[in-house]
Amino acid sequence: MALLGRRIGVAVAAAAFIALAAFGSASSSPKSFVKSTVSAHDVVIFSKSYCPYCKRAKAVFKELELKKEPYVVELDQREDGSEIQDALLDIVGRRTVPQVFVHGKHLGGSDDTVDAYESGKLAKLLNIGVIKSVRAHLLDTSKFRLIPHRQWSSPTCRDGTGRGKFPLAAITLDDYLPMRSTEVKNRTSTDDITSLRLITAVKTPYLPDGRFDLEAYDSLINMQIEGGAEGVIVGGTTGEGHLMSWDEHIMLIGHTVNCFGSRIKVIGNTGSNSTREAVHATEQGFAVGMHAALHINPYYGKTSTEGMISHFEAVLLMGPTIIYNVPSRSAQDIPPEVIVAISGYPNMAGVKECVGHERIKHYADKGITIWSGNDDECHESRWKYGATGVISVTSNLVPGLMHSLMYKGENAMLNEKLLPLMKWLFCQPNPIALNTALAQLGVARPVFRLPYVPLPLEKRTEFVWIVEAIGRGNFVGQKEVRVLDDDDFVLISRY
Repeated sequence: MALLGRRIGVAVAAAAFIALAAFGSASSSPKSFVKSTVSAHDVVIFSKSYCPYCKRAKAVFKELELKKEPYVVELDQREDGSEIQDALLDIVGRRTVPQVFVHGKHLGGSDDTVDAYESGKLAKLLNIGVIKSVRAHLLDTSKFRLIPHRQWSSPTCRDGTGRGKFPLAAITLDDYLPMRSTEVKNRTSTDDITSLRLITAVKTPYLPDGRFDLEAYDSLINMQIEGGAEGVIVGGTTGEGHLMSWDEHIMLIGHTVNCFGSRIKVIGNTGSNSTREAVHATEQGFAVGMHAALHINPYYGKTSTEGMISHFEAVLLMGPTIIYNVPSRSAQDIPPEVIVAISGYPNMAGVKECVGHERIKHYADKGITIWSGNDDECHESRWKYGATGVISVTSNLVPGLMHSLMYKGENAMLNEKLLPLMKWLFCQPNPIALNTALAQLGVARPVFRLPYVPLPLEKRTEFVWIVEAIGRGNFVGQKEVRVLDDDDFVLISRY
């Protein structure tokens, strides 16, 4: 399969031979258009021009060297593309692209097409001769091209990475292929992620010089496991991934997998507002063993709805993925049509949703896995609106109580007991309060990477009262909670 993938990547560069479908009649319904198109052509591919899965399927037919070119309907180039996908869902039970039809019969998607190619089934369906050896084609160096080192290091390099500067020319395939493993022995399925009810967005503790305090981090992860958390987000907003270099970020993901991967699911925050950077980080994260990725929509340099879909489709190739919608940080809501459009991808695990109950119910009613991203709403989201669970900040401090909130049925009394803590944790932008709290509990050193600074004295005093009201035994750590003085905190600007 890997060899075929390389060959197919080469073939895509010459895919201009495929005829693009003309726009259908405005008077024709999408379902009628699909049926009439399929019946009128020997091979029909419903595709999107930018989709790597679609390029892969189209390249298969280029490999077969058919006398008559496949008829390709590029849905992203049609105003009714979404409606045609809905029609495909009604007709064949799939909304994703590509969808391939041969002599009026549904062949399937990209993997189905490649499997049929490799088994010889496709050749039989098309009544053509024996397929040439893919391995033999790989020896043909004319299918490769040399990229000068200046182009290789350019952000616009066609291989999509834009990383690395090499003094010598590099040989590469003509089209970008995801750097992913086909080894399945230790890989996590999407279903393994969708079943998680309590995921902690874990804090990253620091040494006095600003480097990671791995001993404190390991202790915190162990306390999460003992408290019933089933997954951790590594390097998320709470874990201050935005204050890390990518080397630090990927190292911490790899460390977490290495030490705890058999006991808890490790979900790496490898999102970025740069698609290239998000793809690169996600490849690295899965290469070091993370079980799933967390991806936010492009922030600051915001994009369109179609741009969001394309961004997420680019990272969904790698492995199980949770999409994170937090408009208060990204300054742009991920609209439901984006989530619906990508919901059919096999690696789409679900959504961490911060918009509220009604949005959660909307997705739950469609069968999309959804986690509440708001601790103060998660109890009702879980038991009244259909959320699978919560991706929580509060569980850093009280994982056992948050586990009970997600697993043991409606418990308004426990929820009310925890609300003052939840509200305190978000009295200033997260993770300021959490960092302050873990320092006061003696679980992490009172070290802050700027621009974060500790909460003021009156809020530190309030936290002690909250701990006493809930009970110190319910919180992580063994030391007594105390009010720290301003001089106890270390603020780091260079690390």
